Amino acid sequence: METNKNYSKIGNFFTLVVFILGIFILIGFTTGSTALIWVLAIFNLVCGPVCLIAYLMEVKRGVFANEEE
Repeated sequence: METNKNYSKIGNFFTLVVFILGIFILIGFTTGSTALIWVLAIFNLVCGPVCLIAYLMEVKRGVFANEEE
C-alpha cells in the first residue's frame, strides 16, 4: 500500500508541473517570447522519449494485466 501512496505523490507532483508548463506556454504565445517557446520545445523533446521508455517499462512489468486471471 505504501507504493500506491508514493505513486500518488509523484502523480500529483507531475500534474502540477504540467499545469505550470501549460501556463508558461500560454504566456509564451501571448507575449511572443521565442526564447520561452524554444526552452519548452527542447524540454518536450527530452521528456517525450523519457515518458515513452517509462511507459514501456510499466507495460513490461505487466501493470495493465487483468488481475482476475
